Amino acid sequence: MESDGWVELVSYVSDLGSLLDLEIGLDDGSLSIGVDGASITVVRLSEGWVITYENHSEGVRIRVGNGEAEYYRDGRPCMRGLDSGAHRSPDKALALIVGLAAAHSLGSEEQLFKRFFRSVEEVG
Repeated sequence: MESDGWVELVSYVSDLGSLLDLEIGLDDGSLSIGVDGASITVVRLSEGWVITYENHSEGVRIRVGNGEAEYYRDGRPCMRGLDSGAHRSPDKALALIVGLAAAHSLGSEEQLFKRFFRSVEEVG
């Protein structure tokens, strides 16, 4: 099977977890990252992956996959935008994961969403 970037992404996230002392879980086709009250999950698809961030205490959820990004608050869609490759590129996925972890620490998920994705629009 040709490399689709999954092996590289798993390696990057494992290294990141070691550096930042993050809780990393790897299951058949999924990767989970615990970030102090939040979680980031990456699920492998036949082409690329879906990245989901959930801030459990604030009710924020960000989902990235198939070229699209969605931002939810308390279960309601608030914004959507276009992903520039984090759903297929290990490098861009790692940048998003690092950004989400930092945004969680700073409480700035909304600002990250508006800056990381293109053509962001309010919905709902």
